[in-house]
Amino acid sequence: MSTLGLLGFGEAGYYIGKGLVQEGCAGLAAYDAALGTDGPYRQTVLDRARDAGVATRSSVAELVASSDIILCLVPSQHNEAAAMSVLPHAGSKTLYVDATSSSPLLKERLAKAFKDKGVRYVDAAIMSAVPADGHRVPMNCSGDGAVAFADAMRPYGMRITILDGDPGLASRIKLARSVFMKGFEALCIEAFLFAKTVGLEKEIMESVSASFGKEPVETMMTRMMCTGAIHAGRRAHEAEEARDLMEAVGIVPTVTNGAIDRLKRMEALGLKEELGGLPPKDMPALYGLWEKKKFV
Repeated sequence: MSTLGLLGFGEAGYYIGKGLVQEGCAGLAAYDAALGTDGPYRQTVLDRARDAGVATRSSVAELVASSDIILCLVPSQHNEAAAMSVLPHAGSKTLYVDATSSSPLLKERLAKAFKDKGVRYVDAAIMSAVPADGHRVPMNCSGDGAVAFADAMRPYGMRITILDGDPGLASRIKLARSVFMKGFEALCIEAFLFAKTVGLEKEIMESVSASFGKEPVETMMTRMMCTGAIHAGRRAHEAEEARDLMEAVGIVPTVTNGAIDRLKRMEALGLKEELGGLPPKDMPALYGLWEKKKFV
């Protein structure tokens, strides 16, 4: 039976660790850099560990010594330092699972460093919200240790999808998805900041919710993008009107300005005239037009 060590015990580590303990995952331990400080976050980590039933370790070396699998959950800006702190203590029996949101290029470089030492490396991408799903949060995994990680953790309910590819593949998928998810989050913030300012937050929430409920999201996105080939100009003008109203009430239209720029770039392709005012029939047809026009 493999033992799991959590490197980083913030929100993700807490929810994943707590769920795994409840599933009967024995010997689970964690180390967080905050444990080596006197700051207020140290107590937060200790309280979370106690609540989750997860043991704490006093150092990275101690965590690696007591664990067959290291699941790294540190913030992405600390990923390289965390990986390098593990490497001197890791051996051929260690499985290092990098579940940070770091760039594929960094993960490729780290994978090479671990491979050079004979340590298996997994590029793991968390694909949903950990507080909502806990240890069952979907994970895409690529790299030479992906199968071993899945075999060890699936019995405890972890939802691991193995990708046929090298480290970096899982992260590329995640970051491409992040363009939508983080962009959508920023759009929601801007739209409802504006709606609240003008006293229309309830009406806008109801209207947007109704729009999303009419059809599958994939159908809606396909329709919007394909019709955008011919209606981008009109939509850009409407967005400009909204931007002007936002500015009039003191809201900085960061996302809206980006939307206007992207729609105008789409309009500049000249597809409305080329297609005779008829939208492409599906996404492959639209992708073909983008490629033909070198749309970037």
